[in-house]
Amino acid sequence: MKISALKFIIIALGVILISSCNGKKNTISPEQVMGYWKTVIGENENIQLEKVDSEFVYSAFTYDRLAASGTWTIEGDELTINFDDGTSTKLKVNFIGDTLIFNNGDEKYIRDISSGDGKTPATDISDVEILDQIKNSVNVVFSEKEPFVEDWTTSSVKWSKITTEVTLKYDGLTEMIEVANQISKYLVIQGFQVDTSRLSEMVSCYKKGKKCVMIRSRASNEPAIGETTYIDVISGEEN
Repeated sequence: MKISALKFIIIALGVILISSCNGKKNTISPEQVMGYWKTVIGENENIQLEKVDSEFVYSAFTYDRLAASGTWTIEGDELTINFDDGTSTKLKVNFIGDTLIFNNGDEKYIRDISSGDGKTPATDISDVEILDQIKNSVNVVFSEKEPFVEDWTTSSVKWSKITTEVTLKYDGLTEMIEVANQISKYLVIQGFQVDTSRLSEMVSCYKKGKKCVMIRSRASNEPAIGETTYIDVISGEEN
C-alpha cells in the first residue's frame, strides 16, 4: 500500500510539473525587439521599434517612405501596435536565432545594420536636404520649398519652409496633432533631438548637429470643424 501510494504521489507530481511547464508563456522583453529590422517576409521593407523618451514608437518604411507609425507595448510574448490612424494589431512574438518572428512565421525580420548608428533608415540626413526627405517620407502633400523670413527666427540663418494644409474633421486639433506627430517621429528616427530652447505653444524644434527643424502649427483662435489649418516645417543650418 505504501509503495502504491508513493507511486501515485510521484505520478501526480509529474502531471503537475508537466502541466506547469506547458502552461508557461515565453516572456519577451522590450529590449529584445527594439531596433531597426529588415523584412524577410512582410508587408513593408523595414520596421523600427524604439523608445523615444518614455514612449515606445513603431515605424514602418517602404521605398524609404514612412508607411505606418504608432506606439507599441509588449506583454509576455504578445506585441500590441497602436497605429496613429486609430487601428491596432496584436502579434505573437518569438525568435529563431537572430530572426524576429511574428505570428508563427507570417512575418519575419532580421536586424538591419546598414546604418552606422542604427537610427537612420533613409539616406543620411547630413547629405540630403531635410525638407525634401520629409516631403518624400511623410504621407501628406506639402508645398514647394521656399525661403522663410520672420522676425522671431534667427536672422543670420538662411531658413527654408514647406507647408501642408490640414482640414479639421473633428472638434479640437486632432488632425493637426496627428500630422505634426508624424513629422516629429520621422525627425527623431533620423537622429534629431528636441530643442527645448525654442519650444512654444505652436512651435516645436528639433536639432541634429547644426541643422535645426521647426514644426509650426497655424490655426484660428477657435478652430471649427471644416476649417483649413496649416503646418509649416522650417529648416535651417546654424553657425
